[in-house]
Amino acid sequence: DVEDGKFKPDDGDEDVVGVIDAIYEYDGEKGIVNAIIDYKTGNFNPKYRKDSEFELYVYVIIAEKNLGIPIDYIGMKII
Repeated sequence: DVEDGKFKPDDGDEDVVGVIDAIYEYDGEKGIVNAIIDYKTGNFNPKYRKDSEFELYVYVIIAEKNLGIPIDYIGMKII
């Protein structure tokens, strides 16, 4: 479900909410692959890297369960 630009899983877990910055689809060597990229702005503090990685895994769950998009790769870009 989409509510106010945020995706929520349909499995009843209302606490899992996120806004996915970007999902890229491209033709890889073995066919179409999808990647989620999370853009971080400002000064990134490495102390919070694990939190950011967890956030990416939540985005994978949201993309696969709610959007039906299988995710092959995840990444983070500091801008």
